[in-house]
Amino acid sequence: MSQEMTRIQKIEKGLNKLGNNLTEAQTLGAFSMGKKIELAEESSRLAYAVLSAMFAELKEIKANV
Repeated sequence: MSQEMTRIQKIEKGLNKLGNNLTEAQTLGAFSMGKKIELAEESSRLAYAVLSAMFAELKEIKANV
């Protein structure tokens, strides 16, 4: 159960970070394109990691049902 909670907490943390990146990108000015690109790259990696973890969690739930 502890490992499951850790995975779920990591998913929640990743989703929160994605939300923060989106908010930060929206508030940056027009001259901050470099920072916006960095945020977009980080967000795409985070999105992949979060989706992979969610898929693993769903597979585990399905296997235990």
